[in-house]
Amino acid sequence: VPASLRGVELHPTQAYLCLMGLSLFLWTSHVRRRQRYHGQAFLHLIALYAVGRSTVEFFRYDLDRGTYWGEMLSTSQLISIPLFVGAVLGMRYLSRRLPIDAPYPASRSNIQDPKTS
Repeated sequence: VPASLRGVELHPTQAYLCLMGLSLFLWTSHVRRRQRYHGQAFLHLIALYAVGRSTVEFFRYDLDRGTYWGEMLSTSQLISIPLFVGAVLGMRYLSRRLPIDAPYPASRSNIQDPKTS
């Protein structure tokens, strides 16, 4: 803790992150049992992690790790923006392309080479 912050009451952000991790696990497990398309649970995890991490960053007083736009956004918050947007776009795309009742696309290792058959 920097000398200037000694004696100042700070938020226990590590505890917040632990609670967020547990909450994400429980929510992802719930979504996994009821998913409607392939990848839904993973994308929920990414989107909610980005929101949770950004929220926790507001309680940190950690200017040494990097800030942007006049100390309004931390590095973690800046990274969370494209993660959240990508997860939402992925949910939208996959919900239309990979419904759970459709067969999952084969990986290249499962495709036989016609020359060897």
